[in-house]
Amino acid sequence: MHRFATLFALLFTCILLASCAEEVDYETTVVEGDGASVEIQPGIQYGDANLTVAAVEPPVELPDDYTAVSEVFAFTPHGTEFSHHVTIRIPYASASDALYLLKLDDDADLEWNFVNGPTFQSGIATISVSSFSYYVVMEEGSTGDDDDSGDDDDSADDDDYSGDDDSAQGS
Repeated sequence: MHRFATLFALLFTCILLASCAEEVDYETTVVEGDGASVEIQPGIQYGDANLTVAAVEPPVELPDDYTAVSEVFAFTPHGTEFSHHVTIRIPYASASDALYLLKLDDDADLEWNFVNGPTFQSGIATISVSSFSYYVVMEEGSTGDDDDSGDDDDSADDDDYSGDDDSAQGS
């Protein structure tokens, strides 16, 4: 009788644990929009968020000393956190070696930040991230469209954007 009770308790515990476990996706999930994408490997958890990727107008002005070579992409919902890193890919149009990936956390964020670690190859910027936000690929150098003063010294504006320019550059 004692063995039966132990076996029953063990079986009940297994059933209870199985019913409490989150559903795990065993296939790679790819969400695409306007040429950009996010790739989520099997088993990565992110709740029940409806993930989207779309080219959007920048919610705040882009840095003056750089030129956007991609659309600004919103990976939403902003703030979505993943149990492990996911891979985002952003298309860009530039042959420059001075490329950077910048990030804006959400609509309330007022400052673009340089992202460390992206790779730039064959017109695609790739980075592993653990949360969603706005992203844009930029290259060094201004288009000059916004500055009609003729003053080329922008050194006073260098502190407007955080991040270490050199460490953010891709390979």
